[in-house]
Amino acid sequence: MKLLMTTGLAASLISGTILADNHVLSLDAVNEYVIVPHHASQNTAPGGLTVEFWMLMSGGGQNARGVQKSAPSDCEWGLNPQGFPIWGRCGPATDVFGDVLPMHQWVHVAGNFDALSNTAELFVDGILVGSSTGSGATQITNYPILMGMQPGYSSSQLFGKIDNVRVWNYARTDQQIQQSASLQITAADASNYPGLIGSWSFEDGANDATGVNHGTLMGGAEIMVDNFLPSPCPGDVDDSTAVDGIDLAILLQNWGEPSPKYPQADINEDGAVDAFDLAIVLDGWGACP
Repeated sequence: MKLLMTTGLAASLISGTILADNHVLSLDAVNEYVIVPHHASQNTAPGGLTVEFWMLMSGGGQNARGVQKSAPSDCEWGLNPQGFPIWGRCGPATDVFGDVLPMHQWVHVAGNFDALSNTAELFVDGILVGSSTGSGATQITNYPILMGMQPGYSSSQLFGKIDNVRVWNYARTDQQIQQSASLQITAADASNYPGLIGSWSFEDGANDATGVNHGTLMGGAEIMVDNFLPSPCPGDVDDSTAVDGIDLAILLQNWGEPSPKYPQADINEDGAVDAFDLAIVLDGWGACP
């Protein structure tokens, strides 16, 4: 079990070992996605469900697909920028994610469906941002799990990066979501997590740590190294243990495109030194925790 480090969660989660070579799924053109064929292990009805993953959005809009198991005109479940649709409840908490997800920044998103209370919940960085209660339940279908888009519908393309996709066959608590969001579950660890349907860390292609729900990269989808923000003090560009005028000067000197000397000036690793990186520096101004 490895622990990813990022500033996207509460400080209590920022501890452990920094990954030097964390890999993520990268999607930057139409028809790039991952497909995981249906398997009996994916059947969750009539129980609950949790879907979670890390995401950095660089584009895609309302129809973008994060991770889903559904057809265009139907839905079993899907955790997308526009919400967490559930079969029989298509559209609970609609547009909640669209209102709160930042662009060009890694965030952890999670969707819960509690079958007992018929309640769907949306979490961003471990914080509940929306919920909806009503009739309905998860449905058993033969749809594949898709990551990044719905084939045949270009408007469904998500542009950006995805990592640590996990699907569980029960509704996890907010404490469980917060405590395990930064954990990277390996094949050696998977059996220690009851209820884990699938876990894709992209350290072994699109293979599933449980061994039964391996995916396939489609189109030009790529797996690349991205260490998120591998520091509890990401604005500290020069590693001086403080975010100060020197870090700001380095940022401004590298504005637009980072130089080979200071690639870390692109703090959020989106390919450009811009206002998003500046915001991280200003937000963390002062001594590092």
